[in-house]
Amino acid sequence: LLPGLMCDERLFSPIIKPLNQKCHIHTPVMDHFKTMDEMANFVLNSIKGSFHTVGLSMGGIIAMTLAIKDPGRVKSMILMDTSPHPDSARKKAMRDVQIEAASDTKDLQRLVAAELKPNYVHNEWTNQHVLDLCMKMALDLGFEVFVNQYLALRNRHSLVSSLSQINCKTLVLCGEHDK
Repeated sequence: LLPGLMCDERLFSPIIKPLNQKCHIHTPVMDHFKTMDEMANFVLNSIKGSFHTVGLSMGGIIAMTLAIKDPGRVKSMILMDTSPHPDSARKKAMRDVQIEAASDTKDLQRLVAAELKPNYVHNEWTNQHVLDLCMKMALDLGFEVFVNQYLALRNRHSLVSSLSQINCKTLVLCGEHDK
């Protein structure tokens, strides 16, 4: 299970217990890697044999990278709210501004609340528990992880030309109201 930006295994807690009854679950923490390749290599080196993967957002980018780097090991993928495209110049500039603006925990909390959380759920009122969890995960992971993950996202390469190399069963999901 590959969580998105500033998230950890808690993101998948509702499905971990049922899945654990049928398979071994591994949710790596992408905390000190600054590129998607480093993240993918870490996953590949931490799992023996073939596997199924589920990736949300940044985790989906890692999942696609895994399937491109070592197609024989990825048996299937579920990709949720993710993209094979690199950041646009505008998005890269925005990430730079956000990194500069979040120099400590208080700034990180403000940035997550103002700029990230509004993209996480469709209805804040019925999903406040999700927003609270996202804030807790982000603050627990901290500023250094934020910078590392933002750099990995900002500097990622396009995967579009390599998508045809992926030969495993793949389910791509994006909700009607997902931003």
